[in-house]
Amino acid sequence: MVQRPLDEGQKNDIKVARVLRETLATPGWKVYCDLIQAHILTKERECEQPAEDLSMAMRQNAAKGAVLMGRLCLSLPSGIIQVADEHLTRADPDERLDFE
Repeated sequence: MVQRPLDEGQKNDIKVARVLRETLATPGWKVYCDLIQAHILTKERECEQPAEDLSMAMRQNAAKGAVLMGRLCLSLPSGIIQVADEHLTRADPDERLDFE
């Protein structure tokens, strides 16, 4: 694997990932996840109802969007952390020390 210096964007990703790791370890994060999961379940139930008219079909479409956004909110932190870890893997060894 080719090691290269980190650019400013990659350094920022690593700093953000560090904060996210700390956040994910808090009880507040669990509460947040539970709230988002409950919202997703509610919106999924809305999508399961047959659309009787155009208005209901539009509400279901909005509910589908809410489900997708909720899933994104739950998965985004782990995706950022994964990208930051990849940056660190490819970084020069001396630069890695700056983020330990």
